[in-house]
Amino acid sequence: MMKNFYWLEPDLQSHGCHMYTTTSIFYETFKKLNIKDINIKFVVSNLCEVDIKNNLNAEILYDSYRNIGYSGFWSFLTREIRLSFWNFIALRRLVKKNNGQSICYFNTVQSYHLFSIFFALLFYGNKFHKFIATLRMSNRRSNGDKSKRFILYQFSLFLLKFFNKKIIYVTDSELLKAEFSADFKIDAAVLCIPHVPVPLTSSNITLSANQITIGILGGVRESKNSIDVAKALVDLEKFHYDSMKNLKFIFHNFGPLNPVISKYLANASKLNIVVRADALDDAMYYDDINNCDVILLPYSPDFYHSVTSGVFLEAVCLGKHVIVSNNTWMSDQCIRYNFGQVIYEDKIDKESILNSILFVKDNLNNFNKRSLQISHFYRSFHSPQKFVCELLDLVVT
Repeated sequence: MMKNFYWLEPDLQSHGCHMYTTTSIFYETFKKLNIKDINIKFVVSNLCEVDIKNNLNAEILYDSYRNIGYSGFWSFLTREIRLSFWNFIALRRLVKKNNGQSICYFNTVQSYHLFSIFFALLFYGNKFHKFIATLRMSNRRSNGDKSKRFILYQFSLFLLKFFNKKIIYVTDSELLKAEFSADFKIDAAVLCIPHVPVPLTSSNITLSANQITIGILGGVRESKNSIDVAKALVDLEKFHYDSMKNLKFIFHNFGPLNPVISKYLANASKLNIVVRADALDDAMYYDDINNCDVILLPYSPDFYHSVTSGVFLEAVCLGKHVIVSNNTWMSDQCIRYNFGQVIYEDKIDKESILNSILFVKDNLNNFNKRSLQISHFYRSFHSPQKFVCELLDLVVT
């Protein structure tokens, strides 16, 4: 019996984000696989650009879907209720349009998605074959403290236990799987990570003998220790400029910390730093990452102790040397597969970041061979086709 598989992307609105690139990749992958007894449909909101909707042959089931800011507990709770309702209305429309049973895939779920799934199953359970909910966000800090989302996740996942046979949890991190198992008794399947740039060929992998280009990519945030990176560059110019003239930096300085970062970078004006102050489209982003030899990722373990990083994955797939913080998912990957450079200092600050830059400057050639080896493994393991096959194996039984 033919089943409708709905890939839900309510936040997809424009070309200027990875979301469109990855979604379009999977749309083409589904078409090439030509899966029997599965009818793939992509779902977007009415804020999605018309050409994207047409390219994906997508249906519009979300009206004016948008994220809402909050400040304080009550506005946070109001936000959760409103977003839960919007998602439920979209699922209700899906039921009304579809005669058979549906499979619904959420590429990322927050607590309000989970509440909407509960109410959809409560009122229309016989209309859904399965829900697949992707758990990507941690509810804990690295020290074990619970985040403000923890109670809402706990409550929504408790409610969904009444419909265990109708829902499948997946994640892209073994560390996150362990966290959800310990906190919520959820057994999530670990899939490969569907976040890979295309095309990926050996021509993307370059290394200049005369210049080392280090990328600080993907925007600036507190969780990425962006201010400490900028401070490290100031000290690099102040104390090591004469020996660092062959270094070039590409710094994506867009995001809420832009004014602060800009002030620090003004004090490192002698260094060869290419600053991108505005968010980039995919073509510009891929051009930057392809032109880097090293990607600097000294992210905070508080935020990245168990969650994955798209910049990290893309860098490794492209054979770039990566510098990462200890006690993160990224360091777990580096240690497990013996590649990259881990900052083992107890505290990620300007000194530890500066030391990692100084070390890689003299040792990059030693890392390059292993970077190329691991890139072949990553590109095979995290391919879109492998992800789609793993995903469908969960529901086509």
